[in-house]
Amino acid sequence: MANELTRAGIAIVSQKKATDGLMHIQLCGSITGSVNAYEIASSDLQKALDLGFSYLITPQTAPSRWSERIL
Repeated sequence: MANELTRAGIAIVSQKKATDGLMHIQLCGSITGSVNAYEIASSDLQKALDLGFSYLITPQTAPSRWSERIL
């Protein structure tokens, strides 16, 4: 996946294995929610979206949204 980004001219600032932030059943063969996460420049976001990548929203990438309390 990293090669796909760099071949498209998108510089990777950092990369890590992350989770999708959802709960998943712990059962052999089921999905784990593990994803490859790449930090790129915001100016390259549309290029990455065009390649089929998506924006990962987690408490770390959107702290103000996740810190709101629902009563």
